[in-house]
Formats: sequence, structure tokens, C-alpha cells
Amino acid sequence: MSSEELVWLYFTPKCFEHVRVFDINGFLAEGCLKKFLSKFLGYGVTLGGFALKLPQIQKVISAQSAKGLSVPSLAIETFNWAVTGAYFSRQNYPISTYGETPVVFMQNMVLLYLIFQYQNQLDFLHLAGLFLGFLLCAFMVTSPLFPFAIVSYLYSSQMIFVLSSKIPQIWQNYSAKSTGQLAFLTSCMQFAGACSRLFTTIQEVNEFIPIAIWSSSVFVNGIIFAQFLLYWNQPQSVAPNVNAVKSDDAQTSKTNNPQNQMNDMKKNPQEKYERSKYYFKKSLTLQTMHFC
Repeated sequence: MSSEELVWLYFTPKCFEHVRVFDINGFLAEGCLKKFLSKFLGYGVTLGGFALKLPQIQKVISAQSAKGLSVPSLAIETFNWAVTGAYFSRQNYPISTYGETPVVFMQNMVLLYLIFQYQNQLDFLHLAGLFLGFLLCAFMVTSPLFPFAIVSYLYSSQMIFVLSSKIPQIWQNYSAKSTGQLAFLTSCMQFAGACSRLFTTIQEVNEFIPIAIWSSSVFVNGIIFAQFLLYWNQPQSVAPNVNAVKSDDAQTSKTNNPQNQMNDMKKNPQEKYERSKYYFKKSLTLQTMHFC
């Protein structure tokens, strides 16, 4: 499907004629309002994509930690964005239906780099994986040598990818009863963006598979958004430090051991004198009480 010629980026020629002569009834009768809203939301989501992951990136850098972020979820999500961009661009759909995909893809690559860095996994293997993944996705999007049949098949399977990209994160939040270092603003924007994309896809693409994919995206992003409300201000649960407990118990046992006390007294003559003085006074007091 080729992109329809637009006037001022928002109106079809027929709808623009209604706008030019202020024909409100004709504008509504032709369905121009829905088309205008679709374009408006589409460009809004595209612009919002430039800031989508910035709060998350800033939070990870500020905390010097990627705790709570699921690497499998983020990796699958990054691949999904690449497949979506490849499918829509090679089908010549309007840029307003997928314009944010390359931007969010790059931001996810930055997040993956930060996760590996703060988890002390930034070795040659992980860097090579990031670089090769980037090259593969770029080749899939831009090169006609990459078979479109494979792109179409991957996109048709994206509902599974969308669910599998978010379910690990949902389960991790549920298990920890916390959202960790996840950024609320980013999750809120993802949920709102998925809802907007569902509307624009219905209006401008009107294919079953893209509509089903964005519907599933709304569902899983809605769950994560709800988890923020449910676990708000709750710290991430931390298992007790068993080694520390054992160390404290061992120290207490060592202190209360009479043999250890005698050894300490031998090492410290002053302590030996003070203890002897204390026990002498205690013995004298008991004898006096017995005599009375």
C-alpha cells in the first residue's frame, strides 16, 4: 500500500477542500476527522519516540544500576522494533504509522549497553553481539537483498514476540513485588503510545495482523503500567544475607565460650586484673550476706 498524497501532512486533498471552504458537515461526513486524528496521533507518537526511553536511560545512569530490567525482555523488544520498521517501510506505509521505530531501536541498544556495563558483563562477546545485532537489523530494514518474505513471516509472528518480550518483565516485577529501576514515565509513554498506535493502525493500515499485534502490545504494557500503581514506593525485596547471619552467630558463640575468655585474659593482663577484682568483690559480698 503506497502512502497517500497529503496536504500540510495531515489532510487528503478531498478533506483539505472541506477545510479550505470551512465545510464542517462535509469534513465529518467524509471521515476526515478520524483521518486527521490518526495523523495527529501518529506524528505525536513519532516525536514522542525521541524521548520514550530517555527517562529510563537517565534513571539507570543516575542509580548506577540496571536492577529490575530484564535483558531478555529488552532484547526481544529491540528486535521487534526492527522487524516493525522493516515491514512498514518496505510496504510503503505512511511514516506516521512507524516513524518512531528506528529511534526507539537505537535507545534500546543504548539501554542494553548500560545493562551489560553495570552488571560487569561488558566483555568482547556482549559487545560483538550488540554490534552484529545492529548490523543484522539495519540490513533487514534497508536492503532489498534481505527477502521480504522473511520479514513478513517475522512480523506475522510478532504477537508471540510482543508477549514474550514483556512477560519476563511482568513476572520479574511480580516476583520482586517491585518495579526496580523501571522508569514510570517510560512505561506510561509506552502504554499511551501502544494505544495511539492501535488507533492509527486501524485507521491507516486496516490489516488484521498489525491490529492484533498492537492489541497485544496494549494488553501487556497495560499490565506493567498497572504494576507501577500496585507496587508504588515499595522497595525491591531482598533475601537475608545468610553468610552475615552465620558470621554474627559464630562471633557470639566465640565471645561466650569460657575457654576463649580465658585466652583473651592471658593476652590482656589489665583485663585479667579487672576481672579478678570483680570476682573478689562478688565473693566477699556473698559471704557477708551468708554471715548475716
